[in-house]
Amino acid sequence: MLIPKWPDTVSYKFRAFLFGIGTIISIIVAIVISNFMSDSIVQTIMWIVFSLFTVIFLSVTVYSVIKAYFINE
Repeated sequence: MLIPKWPDTVSYKFRAFLFGIGTIISIIVAIVISNFMSDSIVQTIMWIVFSLFTVIFLSVTVYSVIKAYFINE
């Protein structure tokens, strides 16, 4: 499972905030890598890796927001 097991004391709003920050950082890193790396093979591999990170962070963010909404945090 991609969702980390955090203590129950950590609210889903806080998790959504952290993973939202992770999503933004991952997008920025992917853009920087695509603009400044010269080797096309390495650039492609890094773009794929950070795109996957972005998808994972975004999906966990959406999950946390939905979970926080339904348990009325």
